[in-house]
Amino acid sequence: MTDEPTKRTVDPPIVWKPGDVCLLEFDGRVVKACVQLTSNNARSLMLSFEVMLGGYVGAMPLLWYSLEGTYRDLIRWQPAKLTRPTAGSPGDA
Repeated sequence: MTDEPTKRTVDPPIVWKPGDVCLLEFDGRVVKACVQLTSNNARSLMLSFEVMLGGYVGAMPLLWYSLEGTYRDLIRWQPAKLTRPTAGSPGDA
């Protein structure tokens, strides 16, 4: 038996690429966003959108936090949910 904590890694459910449109749920709102940049492993994203959202104006960096299986913003470390838009999807922009 070891004293090391158990590491659990969960990959993002969707691999996002630059140019992808997504629905971003953050700070109690859902807005349409566009993926501008991704890291090589697709765990870091830069999103752009046309509103002010949780203190972000027009852009938000996100990191994948594998221990919780969710994206987190870099300033407040709050969870952010990304989904693919469908017909009739909500969104401010």
